[in-house]
Amino acid sequence: MVDCADCGLEARTGDRFCLRCGAPLGGGSDAPTVAVPAGPHPSSDDPTSVVPVIPPQPSAPAPPRQPGPPGPAVASQPTIMVRPKRAGRGLVVTASVLVVLLAAGVGVLASGVLQHSPTGSAPSSATAAAPPTPPPSRHPTTTTTSSSSTTTSTTSATELSQAQAIGAVATQSGSARASVQSAVADIGDCGPNMAADVTTLQNDATTRTQLAGQLGGLAVGAVPNGPAIVTALTQALQASAAADTAYAAWGHDAMGCSGTAPSDSNQAAAATADQQASTAKQSFASDWAPLAQSLGLPALNPDQI
Repeated sequence: MVDCADCGLEARTGDRFCLRCGAPLGGGSDAPTVAVPAGPHPSSDDPTSVVPVIPPQPSAPAPPRQPGPPGPAVASQPTIMVRPKRAGRGLVVTASVLVVLLAAGVGVLASGVLQHSPTGSAPSSATAAAPPTPPPSRHPTTTTTSSSSTTTSTTSATELSQAQAIGAVATQSGSARASVQSAVADIGDCGPNMAADVTTLQNDATTRTQLAGQLGGLAVGAVPNGPAIVTALTQALQASAAADTAYAAWGHDAMGCSGTAPSDSNQAAAATADQQASTAKQSFASDWAPLAQSLGLPALNPDQI
């Protein structure tokens, strides 16, 4: 053990310079010597004092840093000037700087682990908000209305078609009315055309019988009160056919007469059937009138059937 000759600090074995004042120990010649004037030893706090310049002591190696993800840059620490005479304080400052750097590295590592943690704040697919439910569509209502309109239109067309078929039969029957009336009048007067009159009445009876059968094959379900209308017209046609047949037989019996044809059972039967036909025609005309008006079809009077 060697004591410093200047300040008396006990030095460790192997030290070449005093750790307190920096004076060389053991008379070494590696450090430059600076002349110090005689007198009291200069104080360490005197700025004008001359201190021997000595090389800095090597510091202890820094402990290895733990590997971790790169973190934010740490601000550089200010350079701390350590006077050679304060070599002991330099070691303390260096250790403090290393502790600060080590703490910063640990903080950066912890921050990186938290950012990559699966329990972070990023929303998972299970908690993702479901897309908003679209408002209910109103198309079914529109479709229903359209279907209802289509159904109504189809029903109206069917009703019109069936009504027109009934009217056509009644009109065709009425087209022969004038020739039938003319033939009956000629027979009653014992006219010269009694043979032709008989033929006319027989032909008309056949036509009206056929028309009555045609009515039985018509579809009238779409026509309001359709079955009743068809029944009334059928009865009228059948009664008219019976009257025509009876009038033809009366003409055949009275053929060759002069003046007025004598009355007989055929003439009486024709009159009865004619009255039945008139009643049925009136019933038909009464039911036909409102239907024809609603559909824009012509009205039919009993005399036109």
